[in-house]
Amino acid sequence: VAILAVTVLVMLAMGWRGGLVVFFSVPLTFALTLFSYYVLGYTLNRITLFALVFVVGIVVDDSIIIAENMHRHFHMKRLPFKQAAIYAINEVGNPTILATFTVIAAILPMAFV
Repeated sequence: VAILAVTVLVMLAMGWRGGLVVFFSVPLTFALTLFSYYVLGYTLNRITLFALVFVVGIVVDDSIIIAENMHRHFHMKRLPFKQAAIYAINEVGNPTILATFTVIAAILPMAFV
């Protein structure tokens, strides 16, 4: 239910493409994580569920940042969608990845508790 609410909000704010990115990125993240837990023999507990929710938040946030920049290039500069995507990722890709690494570095000490 929550993923549908977020998808509808993103679709209203940024269009159907941004909504589809959010709609597919969240379940895909959950599915890949649960599959890797099964293969590696890990169990779900409070800490792993917190980490999973945290990662989904990072994935959605990063995808919204990039989709919003693609939307800006597509509409303001009247570029073809593929070219707008390339420009958008070149413009905000590295800062987005570095910001994600910074957040991970801040939370990483919790893994050793």
